[in-house]
This record gives sequence, structure tokens and C-alpha cells, in this order.
Amino acid sequence: MMRDFYNHFHPIVKNVEENADRESGERILGIDPKSGKPVSVRLGKFGPMAQIGDIDDENKQFASLGTDQNIGTITLEEALNLFLLPKNLGTYKGEEVEVNNGRFGPYVRFGKTFVSLPKGEDPLDVTMERAKELIDEKNQADAPIGEYEGFPIQKGVGRFGPFIKWNGMFINVSKNTILINYHKLI
Repeated sequence: MMRDFYNHFHPIVKNVEENADRESGERILGIDPKSGKPVSVRLGKFGPMAQIGDIDDENKQFASLGTDQNIGTITLEEALNLFLLPKNLGTYKGEEVEVNNGRFGPYVRFGKTFVSLPKGEDPLDVTMERAKELIDEKNQADAPIGEYEGFPIQKGVGRFGPFIKWNGMFINVSKNTILINYHKLI
């Protein structure tokens, strides 16, 4: 039974491999009014993206689609808005502040520090005042909570859960430990 199936199926697979057109998944949205180049969306190495310019264009531009955007439903206007980022907001405490959209979602860059935007917040709507709020909140959250043997103790939450940072060491803290110590304080 398997031999009969395979002997019939394998020639069909070979035929498709040799003769089928490759689907790029690219969708042309229209023309960029500024440059006159085509605007398209497709799946790239780092996920869905928009592109201004042809494949052969040396000066083509790329922008990642937002997590709430889809290659099949994005409009030309929405795609063009992606190219408005990164948006420079100015300077705060001597550091450059800009808002952008990255691999892990929208963020504010403050010097070398990256502050994620809350879910649902559009990076194009972020003002300098809002960026300052987010930066100050992050600085307060990252501030040391104490000191031990002359080194600051910091708390945080990473991809593996809550942790304590001290003297270059990261110490995982279980959620149960946090609850037990919290109840001891009360």
C-alpha cells in the first residue's frame, strides 16, 4: 500500500519542485508619494515588514510591522506611518530621547536605556512629556532598594521571573519567597 502511494505521489512532488512558481508572500500596497517608489509588505528575516522600493533598489527602506498589524490587512497609509520612526523627541537630562518600534515592540530610547511602551500605546502618539514619565518610572523601578557590603541591591523582573541583582550577580527569587517575606513584614 505504501509503495503504491509513494510511486504515484513522488512524481507529482518532483514535478511541482521543478515547475511551480515560488510565492514570495509580497503584497504591493501602492506608491510612496514622496519618492514615487512602490510600497510593499512581506515576511522578512525578523518577521512581517514594510518596504519602500523594489528588491533591486539599493536605497530601499524597511520597517517592522507592529504586533497588531497584519500583512493581509495593512493599508498604504498605515505602512507609510511605520517609516516615520524613529522619531527624535529631543534631549532630557543631557541624553537624546527617541521613540521607535523594534523586534520586541515599541520603546523609548533614553541614551543607552530602552523603555518599553505599555501595551496598546502607539509610538507615534508619544510626546516628550510622556517619554519623560516613562523614563522616570523606569529609573525609579531600577533604583537600588538597599546596600550590602558596599554594593547596591536592585530588584527586577526578567524573562525567568523576579530577581535580585547584587555585585554583578543575578539571584532568582521564587514568587513564594516574595509572598512569605511580605507576610513576615506585615
